[in-house]
Amino acid sequence: MSNNDGTPEVSRRAMLRGIGASGAVALAGAVVLGGTGTAQAAQDGWLWCNLCSGLWYGRHDTYGTCPGNSLGHRGVHSGIYTLKYSSDGGGGQDDWRWCRTCEGLWYNGHPSNGVCPAGGAHTPWGSGNYLLSYSPNGGGQDNWRWCLQCEGLWHAGGAGTNRCPAGGGHTYSGSGNYIIPKN
Repeated sequence: MSNNDGTPEVSRRAMLRGIGASGAVALAGAVVLGGTGTAQAAQDGWLWCNLCSGLWYGRHDTYGTCPGNSLGHRGVHSGIYTLKYSSDGGGGQDDWRWCRTCEGLWYNGHPSNGVCPAGGAHTPWGSGNYLLSYSPNGGGQDNWRWCLQCEGLWHAGGAGTNRCPAGGGHTYSGSGNYIIPKN
C-alpha cells in the first residue's frame, strides 16, 4: 500500500521490526525507552480526556467518540502519555488494545470486548498489544484503573468527569492500580 503522495505506507508491525537493539531508527509516534541494550518500543501520543477520564489516542485526525460529549474526546489539561508494546516484555499486564472506533484504550483479556461509546463493542483490529505496568519503575502517573463495565482504562484521580459508555460512571471494582508514563 502507499500513501496519497506515493510513498510506501508502513504498518505498525513493520515499524516495530525496524527498531534494532540500539534503537537507532527514528519512527513517527514511536520512542525507545531504557538503555539496557534491548529496544523497548513504545507509542506516545496518548491523552487523558477531561470529559470521560479515559485514555485515548490523540494523533489521528479524529477525536474519536466520547461518552461525555458528542464532539469526541478532549485533551484539555492532559499530558502526553506513552504506552509500551507487549512484544518487548517486562512486568505488567498485556492484552490492552486501541479501539479504532472510539480511539480509547480497553482491555481485551475477557470474552467480552466491552462497551464502546460509538455503540456496540470495542474493536481490536489494527491495534498493537500494549503492556501496562503496576510498578512505578521509570516513573509515571498512578491511579489509572480498568473499568469493569466498559473494559476501558480511565484515571480515577483526575478532576475530569467520570463518564462510562455503559452508563453512569466508571468503576474500579477489581482493578489494579496502573502506572502510565507521562511526558
